[in-house]
Amino acid sequence: MQVLKELAYLRQFVRHCDSIGLAIPNDSAAFREKFLNHNTPVGPGGPVSDWPRTELHPLLALGRHHRLPTRLLDWSSRAYVAAYFAISDVLAKRVDASADRLAVWILDIEKKAHFPELKVVAVPGGNNANLAAQSSRFTLLMQKGGRARPFEGETALDLYFTAQPLPPPLQKVTLPITEAPAALKLCSLYGVTGATMFPDYGGAARATEDELSTSPPPGELSLWQA
Repeated sequence: MQVLKELAYLRQFVRHCDSIGLAIPNDSAAFREKFLNHNTPVGPGGPVSDWPRTELHPLLALGRHHRLPTRLLDWSSRAYVAAYFAISDVLAKRVDASADRLAVWILDIEKKAHFPELKVVAVPGGNNANLAAQSSRFTLLMQKGGRARPFEGETALDLYFTAQPLPPPLQKVTLPITEAPAALKLCSLYGVTGATMFPDYGGAARATEDELSTSPPPGELSLWQA
């Protein structure tokens, strides 16, 4: 049932992209027949046996970068990109108001061989400008299963690492929230802003909001805020 639900999300995502003329990664009649046809059987040897298949990774990555629920967990190969998102979330008050520190998690992919179910997914950025701008990589916990059989293994990265005998290949770097404005300026010096992370009008607006949250203009800001 879980795979059918996830396929339903992908099918609807593709349908809506088609309706407004947006390109889909790996798109072809064969691809749609194999993965997105409602009448395609799902069972051992099909999408369930090793879910999700490699051919679906670019589509999952595209959906993930546009808020579609997927199994992929988003990372960046650039430290300042990861720092920017932690800082921006603090400045926009998208974090717990009681938090006093922001955090960036570091995953040591050199130790990935010790965790065989953990897969690092890199996909081309040609269909996703945000993905290319953010130097995105994804992690995926592979699972086995079949028709009428439950999946094997964890779906959450923290639970997966907890169940392993070796220490997790993770490090946590924190910074006092009071340092967020100064850290945002450092990111900007390295060319990492809302505008460069999201190269469209929305990104330009995000960069503007970031900057004005640290240095608001004179006057009554509330008069022009939505």
